[in-house]
Amino acid sequence: PLYRNLDVEFTKNLHSERKIPVDILFRETENGFELIYTPLDTKLYPLMGRVGEGLSLELAKNESKALDTIRTQLTKLGDTPYIARSIQIDSKPYFIPISILNQWRREVLKTQTENISQQSGLYSVSEAVCQAKPVCQQSGLSAKRSLMECKYCILHELGHCRKTNPYPKDKEPRYLRLKTGKKLKLTFDCKNCQMLVDEA
Repeated sequence: PLYRNLDVEFTKNLHSERKIPVDILFRETENGFELIYTPLDTKLYPLMGRVGEGLSLELAKNESKALDTIRTQLTKLGDTPYIARSIQIDSKPYFIPISILNQWRREVLKTQTENISQQSGLYSVSEAVCQAKPVCQQSGLSAKRSLMECKYCILHELGHCRKTNPYPKDKEPRYLRLKTGKKLKLTFDCKNCQMLVDEA
């Protein structure tokens, strides 16, 4: 028999995930407000949006409480891939309902998945289906359409990049096995620095 005490920190680490620190700017404009989430990673573009245009707001009676509410709601990033590092508020202390602040935050962050995917070289399945055939034809690979094209390359990660370290092709194709048991085939378009993912 094996006995183990419940280790909360160990369990938490098992489910840890990478969060991208962001600096938040909430500033007043002529017609409303501008909300900007700027990732600390300079390779990622800021997420920004104009909110509250044309909305009539009153100055809060309790200025510090109003600013604290703005600060609290705009830094609640929940299950997004971001975590707030700092927030700057360049605005008068308006009374803004929590529901409206939450709506503004969601509106600006709703493009997060598309933003990360495009900047990391990943495409959605539907886009990959449309783009894969020309890429395959150009590289001389099979004309079968791919599920996904991505800049991330397992060969490169393993130190087998053909551009820097010639590697025998008889070791390919390679495969990924998902937790569901499904197998995906990997082929490599080294000319365009892309890895193609297909159903096996």
